[in-house]
Amino acid sequence: MKIVKVEAIPMMAPADQKITMSQASFDTFFTTIVRLTTDDGIVGIGECMVRTAAGPTKHIVDEMLAPLIMGRDPLDVEAIWEDMFRSERHRGHASGMFVEAMSGIDTALWDIIGKYHHMPLGKLLGGYDRKQIPAYASSIMLNDIPQMVERAQELVSLGYRAMKVKIGTDCRRDVETMKQIRMAVGDGIDLMADANSYYRSVRDAVYVGRGLEELSVLWLEEPVMPDNVMGYQQISQKLDIAIAAGESSFTSLDFCTLFQKECIAIAQPDVTRCGGVTESRRIAELATVFNRQYAPHTGLSSSVCIFATLQLAAWAPNFITYEYGLFGNPLQRLTTKPVPPVVNGLLEVPQEEGIGCELDESFIKKYRID
Repeated sequence: MKIVKVEAIPMMAPADQKITMSQASFDTFFTTIVRLTTDDGIVGIGECMVRTAAGPTKHIVDEMLAPLIMGRDPLDVEAIWEDMFRSERHRGHASGMFVEAMSGIDTALWDIIGKYHHMPLGKLLGGYDRKQIPAYASSIMLNDIPQMVERAQELVSLGYRAMKVKIGTDCRRDVETMKQIRMAVGDGIDLMADANSYYRSVRDAVYVGRGLEELSVLWLEEPVMPDNVMGYQQISQKLDIAIAAGESSFTSLDFCTLFQKECIAIAQPDVTRCGGVTESRRIAELATVFNRQYAPHTGLSSSVCIFATLQLAAWAPNFITYEYGLFGNPLQRLTTKPVPPVVNGLLEVPQEEGIGCELDESFIKKYRID
């Protein structure tokens, strides 16, 4: 079996409604999908994280990575990953768009492997083979406090038992926001807080964290910038609340530093950014070694990311909860099989071969960037 075709498909779709976080607002969503075809007709798909421009990622796939994988056996996925990574690491490209482009290719390779063996990826990886997984609603976006409280109550009425709240404004306001939401939903609902790297000092992050501890919030996510390793270390030392991060990190090399320095309790790698399924698996296994939990990030990505991440969640021994995105992203309708709904706080893991989904060609035709 050999790879005979490599396609990078850049896409853009307008948001159903504008969303606001501490660092940015989004009214348009982007992605680059990778589609690989083998000489015996098996097609695998993967996704590269894109936030503002899909074109550069497409060019990396087409011009830098496709020549390295054409004619290769997709079953040699680990060797292909290492060859891609080493081809540019010595030039300093061990992160950023290059690794995001690798991520789409690697996930597509694993999709092929699952189809070749006629197994869903979660079972193929040899883990827990969960058929259902716990999920939380992501996220209550930044707004006036009454509107955020109203949204929390709406999510409870829809059956969600856990939800994440966007914070990252004034420290006192952030604590007050979480306090008002806790009062509105009661103690039986799990709450998480996501600052999206907003706080510029350890002092501010610790102030907010202590306020959240009094409200029994499960975790404080990305309190400071992702490269502020010392800041994360100090925050974790000063607080009892779990610190979560990793959506902005690349490869197990980044996560190893976070674990060794005891910066985070919950690892949140994104399969579309960190190096695909191969590296997501390494990161989750590394987290197990360091007694850290795995709560994968999905964020603003398409349904391809959602399905691939569901398979990883079904596999990982230290998985705790799944991020179910409610961002009004049309790209979550990119696949012929719809994203499964959350029912009583649980998600069904698809049992189809590979990552469990196929591309909707009519959707691609509508939103593809040429």
